[in-house]
Amino acid sequence: MSDDLFDENFDHLPSPSPEHTLSTLPLSEIRGRPLGDTRDLNIEHTFELARSIEQVGLIEPIVVDLDACLLAGGHRLAALKLLNPHTRAQMIQELTRRAQQQVGAQGLHNTLRQLDELRDTLPITSSFDFERVLVRVFPFSSVEEPNLAIEVEISENAQRRDYAPSEVFALYQTLLAKGYTDVTGRPRQGEKAVTPMIATIIGQSTRTVKRKHKQAMKEEQSTPQEQLRDEALKVIKGVQRLKKQLQSLSPEVAQAVRSSIEWRSAHEDLITALAWVERREVEGERDEG
Repeated sequence: MSDDLFDENFDHLPSPSPEHTLSTLPLSEIRGRPLGDTRDLNIEHTFELARSIEQVGLIEPIVVDLDACLLAGGHRLAALKLLNPHTRAQMIQELTRRAQQQVGAQGLHNTLRQLDELRDTLPITSSFDFERVLVRVFPFSSVEEPNLAIEVEISENAQRRDYAPSEVFALYQTLLAKGYTDVTGRPRQGEKAVTPMIATIIGQSTRTVKRKHKQAMKEEQSTPQEQLRDEALKVIKGVQRLKKQLQSLSPEVAQAVRSSIEWRSAHEDLITALAWVERREVEGERDEG
């Protein structure tokens, strides 16, 4: 969730229709953007996504309109086509065509060499079910409303889900079981580093992955009192951010928000709860002494 609780830049976008918030489609039925892509595909990232989908599945759905035209998730769609043995050659040709339009002769030579090397990293066959690709459907046609299609793409890219430490830890365990290793520095030949793969899957930096993994390990070892204290601190910080944001509003609006969420009472209750937890910890240390 965004830290800016009053950001309404995308409030006018349509919500996914209730009956189609999440659905599945055959890969062959998902079409490209009618007006073309708004940004280039990163070749290395696309291959990394293909390998991650083979290992843990498609975690984030591809976003489409009512005609199954792509709205957001171009790299995921390209990765699925690379992973599928029946569409792999065609997708590599498409990546080559794009490279010809973007780089000169020397750059194209390097890109073709990169494609050859990356192609060898893909599995010959795949266990992924290409007849049931997870999609999120928005209730409009991008042909009829092209501007809205662009806004949805921007919104989806700006509001990517923030994975909890526990989710990162679960991915870590899954990938370790599939042969990935927790290595420091550059992996040796044949080693598959787990942290960069998780970063690819969740769309965040390796630094963020390491931080969340460390936090998850800490939560695993912490006592219930420590967990309660940490949660209370998070909410208190959220209330403090809200208090600063209220200062930028008109007095009438700010007062209405304060009344509706009863933030002052909640803040006091949290501070009281935190003090209680700290007292219990001190009493526990005394008892152990």
